[in-house]
Amino acid sequence: MYANFACAREAEQVFYRLEIDKTIVTWTAMIMCCAHYGCSNQALELFNQMESLNLKPDGTALISLLIACNHAGFTKQAEQYFIAMPEKYGITPELKH
Repeated sequence: MYANFACAREAEQVFYRLEIDKTIVTWTAMIMCCAHYGCSNQALELFNQMESLNLKPDGTALISLLIACNHAGFTKQAEQYFIAMPEKYGITPELKH
């Protein structure tokens, strides 16, 4: 709900206060929220945190990450993530990526 109102900071605060085990779905929702509303550095930070918890990103999480890179002009980082998709994440890049 918070993400729909472009309140990325408030959404992040709620996210961190959640007393549930966060899944790839909850992490991806936060990454997409940040990416969509121009908080690209925050989106990349969340992605790195997710990985540090040994949560393997899915194709949707990587789309969110690539959107964040695109919005911020992080072309080198986007390229690195894209190239890493098959080897590191086991995801075959598709047109949507």
